[in-house]
Amino acid sequence: MQPGFELRLTTMMKALSETVLPAVDAHNKAAVEQMHIVIGSLALLREQIDFAHWFEVEEARDMAGLIMELAALAALPSTASATDTARLSLALSDRHDIRLSTLRQANVDLRAAISLLIEEAAAAGDNSVFDRTQALVLAHGKRQIGRERAFVAATNFDVFPDTLRTIEETLQQPAAP
Repeated sequence: MQPGFELRLTTMMKALSETVLPAVDAHNKAAVEQMHIVIGSLALLREQIDFAHWFEVEEARDMAGLIMELAALAALPSTASATDTARLSLALSDRHDIRLSTLRQANVDLRAAISLLIEEAAAAGDNSVFDRTQALVLAHGKRQIGRERAFVAATNFDVFPDTLRTIEETLQQPAAP
């Protein structure tokens, strides 16, 4: 039987906290601070690991949906390419047998396609298209920011912690506004 990710991360955190950190020169403030950052980062990874694939899938589905909505607004020069990117990403998000890094790259590609569509909508000169584009992007951004805030909530750096939802709640949120 192989030890799970959570056990291995917990073991590393314990070793760093109980053995390595006490051995670091207390007067070396930078080294002590870096040890705390590493331990905190491992704790954050331990919390995120169960949701990492789900997070990337929801990001892909939400961004692909945004692309399809943007494509329906107007025929922009990159609409066909963007919708192809969206369809590919949706197909990947339905698979269980791909690497997380593949999903992440698909999401990078989706972001690039969205960015290009936004630029084209702004340059089109049609204020109604731009206004509708802006409304769609803002609605998407609200959902995306909610997921991202929840995903890093354990850092305790959120300015409005009373408005945070759990990672699971944000991932179960419907993609449409």
